[in-house]
Amino acid sequence: FFANVSHELRTPLSLMLGPINKLEKEHFPNEKAKRLVSYLKNNSIHLLKLVNEILDLSKLETNRLEIKETEVNFHDFLLPLIAQFKSASSSNSLKLLFEYQANKTLNLQLDIGKFEKIVHNFLSNAIKFTPPYGTVQLTIEDHDDQLLVKVSDTGAGIHPDDLPHIFDRFYQSKQVDAPVQGGTGIGLSLCKELAELLNGRVWAESELGKGSVFY
Repeated sequence: FFANVSHELRTPLSLMLGPINKLEKEHFPNEKAKRLVSYLKNNSIHLLKLVNEILDLSKLETNRLEIKETEVNFHDFLLPLIAQFKSASSSNSLKLLFEYQANKTLNLQLDIGKFEKIVHNFLSNAIKFTPPYGTVQLTIEDHDDQLLVKVSDTGAGIHPDDLPHIFDRFYQSKQVDAPVQGGTGIGLSLCKELAELLNGRVWAESELGKGSVFY
């Protein structure tokens, strides 16, 4: 049911984004109109992302999500990915860092879409939960036959009771003072299942009030 409804939602959402993108390039008589179009675009993209995540989950459950690998230079592939978050981090007065501790000529056979979803989710969450003037960092480490991808932040951290469950599907914090962030509990669960599909794994470490590291 969710898969069918999500599929039906995706088409009108995609059709909305075309005109919104054109509107965004228009000259507006005032800042308020420009800001409203920006809200329209950001929320439409967010909705489309959620719809796609539900579709991916349904494909995972029926073993219909295929791996499609492409050869990429790993360093060059990551640069535009982190550049996407520069404006979001600067508008939140965050410092966004990128540390690449591997050979810059390294080429990988990579399912670009699935890998991007994992890193995108980690970076989005880190920026969302880090207060102004904090730091978010993407680090790549080469461990011989494995690559370690780390996204660290100086944000609110995760309660010890919540930490073992954050990759469970639809999990929401049980803490009474947890801030309402409007999450669905889909994103991190999808990251876990995609990583396992790619013969990897995800995990997290966190200290309440000091920040988190997602691996």
